[in-house]
Order: sequence, then C-alpha cells, then structure tokens
Amino acid sequence: MAALWKLGLTALFLAVLIGRHVRLGWVMVLGSFFLGFLFHLAPFAIVGSMWAGLKAWETINLLLILGLVMLLENFLTEKELMQRMVERARAAFRDPRLALAALPAFIGLLPSAGGAVFSCPMVEQVGSPLGLSRERKAYINYWYRHLFEYWLPLYQAVVLAAGILAVPTGSLIRHMWPFTLFACLVGAVVAFRGLPSAELTAVAAPAGEQLAVWGRFLREAWPVLLIVMLVLVFNLNVALSVGAVLGLLLILHRYPLRRLPRLLQTLMGNDIMASVAAIMAFRGVLLATGAVEAMPGIFAALGVPPLLAVLGIPFCAGLLMGSSVGYIGVSFPLIQGLLTLGGALNLRWAALAYAAGQAGFMLSPLHLCFPLSVDYFRAAMGRVWTWVALSEAGVMALGIALYALA
Repeated sequence: MAALWKLGLTALFLAVLIGRHVRLGWVMVLGSFFLGFLFHLAPFAIVGSMWAGLKAWETINLLLILGLVMLLENFLTEKELMQRMVERARAAFRDPRLALAALPAFIGLLPSAGGAVFSCPMVEQVGSPLGLSRERKAYINYWYRHLFEYWLPLYQAVVLAAGILAVPTGSLIRHMWPFTLFACLVGAVVAFRGLPSAELTAVAAPAGEQLAVWGRFLREAWPVLLIVMLVLVFNLNVALSVGAVLGLLLILHRYPLRRLPRLLQTLMGNDIMASVAAIMAFRGVLLATGAVEAMPGIFAALGVPPLLAVLGIPFCAGLLMGSSVGYIGVSFPLIQGLLTLGGALNLRWAALAYAAGQAGFMLSPLHLCFPLSVDYFRAAMGRVWTWVALSEAGVMALGIALYALA
C-alpha cells in the first residue's frame, strides 16, 4: 500500500509543477528526485538510475528517431512537399474530416514516438481552415495516431503479448482488432462534434477523377510510404529507415551541403529532445523503485475481483510506464494466471487487458506523443487529456460489452 500512496503523491507533485507551467524537462528531473526520496533512494542511487535510463538503447534509439523525424519534417516543409502532400490528401479523401483522421493514422503505421511530430503539421494545415480549436487539433493528432496499436504486428507490444501468452499472434489479433473500430467511432464523436455542415464542404475532385487524384497523392506521399515499407517489409530500424529516406531526398533535391548546418540548427532551438531525455531518466528511477511490480500485491490485498485485476494491473502499468512494450512486459506475466481458466486461455479477457493497458498508456504523462502533440498546437493540456480520458472510457465500455458482458 505504501507504494500506491507514494506514486500518487509523485503524480500530484508532477501535476502541480505542470500546472505552474514549469518546463516538462525540469518537471521530470525534479519528479525523479522526489520519487527517489519517497522510496528512500540515496541521491547517488537516484542519479545512477537516471543515468541508467538515459544510456539505455531504448532511449538512444528513441532520440535518434525523434531527431531524424524532426529533420525530415523540416526538410519537407522547407521544400513545400508537406503542403503538397496535404493538398493531395484533402482532395483524395473528399471529406476533410476523413483527411484529418487518416493522416495521423497513416503516420501511425510507423511505431515511432516521432510520428506525432510528423503528423502535427498535416493536421494543422487541414484543420485550420475548418476553424478547429488548438485543443481539438491536438486531440485528433494524438488519438488517431494510435489507431493501429491494438493489433498491428509491426508494433512490438502486440508480438510481445502473444509471446508471453504463448498463443499465435494472429489468434490474439482476431480478438483485438475491434478496438481500432471502437476508437474510430468514439474519436469521431469527440473530434467532429458540433462542426457546422458549412465548414465541411468537400474539396475533392469529381468522382471520375478520383483515381488520378489518388495517384497524385501517392506520388507526393512516397517518402512516408517508403519508410513504412522499409520498416514493415524489410524490418529495418525506424531510425535507419527515416535516415535513409532523408538522405535520398537530400540527394534528389540536390540540397547544398552549406545549408545542412542550418537544417540541423532546427534541433537546437527545440527543447523536445531534452524533455524526452528527462522522461526516460524518470522512467529509470521508476523502474529502480520496484513500484510497478508491487501493483499485483496491492490489488490482492484490496480484495479486487479477477476481472478488475486483469483490467487494473495493465492500466496502472501503462499509466506508470508510458510505454506499450513496458506495460505488456510488466503486467502480462503477472496476470497470465488470471487469464487462464480451466487450463484454457481466455483470449477475450486478454484483449481487454491489452486495451486497458493501452488506455493507461494513452493517459500517461510519460507517453511522449501526448506532450509533443499538445506542445506543437499550444493547446490546453487539461482539456485535451480530459477528452482522451472520456474517449478511453468509451472504448473500454464497448470492449467490456463485447467481451465481458456478451
């Protein structure tokens, strides 16, 4: 029980700092020491845990991906390639609402935190003419960015969950794909409610020209499509794939070498990289406390029913870890016994457990896509978070109705 109130106190501490508009990087650094002191870690142990989080390959790879994606975005914007891609998408999807949802979902085919940065300018260009608020654009970018994370085997968490449960990945996917449909439906209600029909005038070409319009869109979107193919078909690292496509674009456009320093300077004027590093340092301290592993014992001591434990443990792990692989790796081994009834694995409950972990992940302050989206649009974090929380409640209600009550 002590771990629970300590984590709650740390969450309150972080919320107070964020509410006072302290920069996210400093919030996570201060939060690391606050959390460590609550769990009686010595100062050197806290620093060592922060360093362990920073030097982990996961952190290095994440920073590489984020930096390269930001460089790619800046290049596409500088050459007006992004603008042409958005214009083609608006015509191809006929309805700007479909374009708004489809563009971040399209980027979501890449399991990269930097994808949130990549899709932000697309949502901005399509959403601004509709008069959407900053908060609504941030919500659309964040929510639809994660549509496919429930079942797409490109995401490591999906494969990891199947491996832990010792079931074929396809068997698990067949129970998890409905959550993508639920997310689409709930997201549409939240994102596009109350928009006057006059603001939704289609900008599409006539139906007979749609094939040509789609061809033009695909010609503009080839850099993103190539990245997806390199990752999905050839199983290349996301950082390598983005770097290769960026290098190819520089060659094809004969980008002057003397302008490369100017392109690189765009990273220096942005504190997102520092914020990401601080988040991963905090995660290192969190892992060192053993708080996440203590959650099952807390639920057992409170006499929580099995289904609530199946939902609650992944949810808390997702909330605490801010990582899909993290919440699967921590929670699924702990709830595997609860998922096995009479010697048979209950895949319906397994799908609910995955969705519950995803809900915690989407609400976690450590989930990088959330601050990236909110910061880009300069949106009110509390309002966007509330919309996400209501949306996740809707998705889980539909999931429970399908798999627990049916």
